[in-house]
Amino acid sequence: TEAFPSLRYVFYGIAVLLVLVVRRLPAWLLPGENAPEPLRNTRLFQASVLTSALCELPAILGLVLVFLTGSFRDFHYLVFFSLVLFVFHFPRRVYWESGGKG
Repeated sequence: TEAFPSLRYVFYGIAVLLVLVVRRLPAWLLPGENAPEPLRNTRLFQASVLTSALCELPAILGLVLVFLTGSFRDFHYLVFFSLVLFVFHFPRRVYWESGGKG
């Protein structure tokens, strides 16, 4: 029997919520059109680092589940989910060259 049956659903819920957060994060962090170039570059870098960190969070949550329950099935699901997030939200060169507008 699982020791933490509801915790896995909480972690899956967090993973799904991360999709929404990662999708909106650059819009929240990037300054307006009139911002100076160094500020835009700094914010773009911050948005990229935070996006990458949030994309790997489902895999970390899966690892926590392995340590708590010993079940690798949820870990594999959450690692796959994390990889899908990375594929869709990896910062692309065109995005950087456009200053976060593309």
